Amino acid sequence: MDVISILRQQVAQDHEALRARGLMIEILEEAVGRLRGAGFAPRLDLADSAALVVLRLDTSAWALRQVGLPARVLDREPLPRVDLAALRADPPAPAVKQSLIPRATAPSALSWTPARDARLLSLRGAGRTAKEIAADLGLKSDKAVKDRIYVLKKRGVAVPEAVGRKAAVPAAVKAAAEPKPSVWTPERDAELLALRAEGLQAGEIATRLGICSQHAVQVRISRLRKDGRVEVPRKEPAPSVWTPERDAEMAALLREGLTLAAAAGRMGLTEGALVDRRRRLRALGRDVPPLPKGVTQEKANEARRVWTPELEARLAELYRSGKSDQDIAADLGNGLSVGAVSVRVGIMRKEGRLAAISRRAIRAAEASPKADKPAPAKPAAPVVEQKSEPLAAAPAPQAIVAKPAVKAPDQPPPAPAAAKTAGGITLGVPRTVRIERPHAVMLDGLTEDQKVTAITAHVAALPASKDFDAELDLELCEAVFAGKGGLQLFATDMGIDLRTVQARFETIVAPFCRPGVKALPIDTAKLLLPALRARVAQARGAA
Repeated sequence: MDVISILRQQVAQDHEALRARGLMIEILEEAVGRLRGAGFAPRLDLADSAALVVLRLDTSAWALRQVGLPARVLDREPLPRVDLAALRADPPAPAVKQSLIPRATAPSALSWTPARDARLLSLRGAGRTAKEIAADLGLKSDKAVKDRIYVLKKRGVAVPEAVGRKAAVPAAVKAAAEPKPSVWTPERDAELLALRAEGLQAGEIATRLGICSQHAVQVRISRLRKDGRVEVPRKEPAPSVWTPERDAEMAALLREGLTLAAAAGRMGLTEGALVDRRRRLRALGRDVPPLPKGVTQEKANEARRVWTPELEARLAELYRSGKSDQDIAADLGNGLSVGAVSVRVGIMRKEGRLAAISRRAIRAAEASPKADKPAPAKPAAPVVEQKSEPLAAAPAPQAIVAKPAVKAPDQPPPAPAAAKTAGGITLGVPRTVRIERPHAVMLDGLTEDQKVTAITAHVAALPASKDFDAELDLELCEAVFAGKGGLQLFATDMGIDLRTVQARFETIVAPFCRPGVKALPIDTAKLLLPALRARVAQARGAA
């Protein structure tokens, strides 16, 4: 069996459709003849060599492209070029195949000739589907047929519609068809403008008209205004407080020597309104009366601020006397909150206008004369079980570890507090505290009243501590909820180690935080503070 016989069997197995036409056989016979002319002997293993495999792939791709083409086209199409000198190696080196691979690529696209386009259109007109046309033309899939139909339509070729689709309406028929009547007639436009003049909104106009949406009314109003066919009335802006008469009245009062506050009270306006109006008039280049003697713009703006020098002086006085932020806010009044007081104290201390003191030590010194009588023993309050690292017991599965606090600068780390145990419960606060939660989130699924009851019970059951009492627990939570840096400010203010403060805060809020989440929900914070205040009031009443 020679090489030609082997190739005939392979072609019969791989390309059944081509065997019937004999095209591939002729190409391979010519290729093998060229190999023999180049000095190759017809050996049986020649079909398995790398060179002949690449040659076969190259000629197969070329032959597939020629299916259905006329003979005259085949005559003009050259055979794939193969480097015959590279095939002289016996056996062919691995580099031979690599050198022939770039030349063994298939053609980039299918050749669409006029004859093939005509065949496609005739089959399309006969009602054939894209798959049937592809099979008739010898194509692997119907995508090439669909792509060719799209290209022909773009070129203006009349392509018959597919079976089952509606016939395309010619452009002339579309142009002759009567346009769809518009919803907006002259009468309806007049009705729209009348409703608009009455001050109705677009949604109300749409409801009154009953045939269009709010968006349609808005678009129609915009189109009428843009075309200029109808003058659409615009809404009049709200009358300004400042009229030429009011400007003249303000100027007259200021020339009389009245302060901004007095002039604002006389005109029934706010002091800030007069300040803004003066700034506006000066920007417009208008004649603005000067401020009264001794009153500058900075002082005028200072009157609009909450914290005046007098208020800050009173704040410093109360702070040095050892008052808590809650007592200071109640004494100052002026609508100040506990959080505003805590933030202002921190600002004044940062600016050096307020020295850091231990308000806890001052209150303890004031209460020392009253310490002649031994304080009545308070019943031990139920505590929330805590476990710390020094204990041998293993932590619960849902226990969380408090984040190690930042060490205060220039201060050696204090020794751990002595742990007083009662029934296996650690009352001291070591460096690392593990808090066992009774539930992942204590308040899940509870009503508002049930949440208040649960929080009140938790606050009443807070574990006792040598560093914290009811008042300090309240001040700690108020400082933290007031803003960022509350823990550090509270620790410095009270002279307590920051790690101890952080551990105490986590003991208070741990049952209300979700696992892995440090933040406390806002609604829980709003319920926690009243419970702590009630605990302080109860403690003061008991004393």
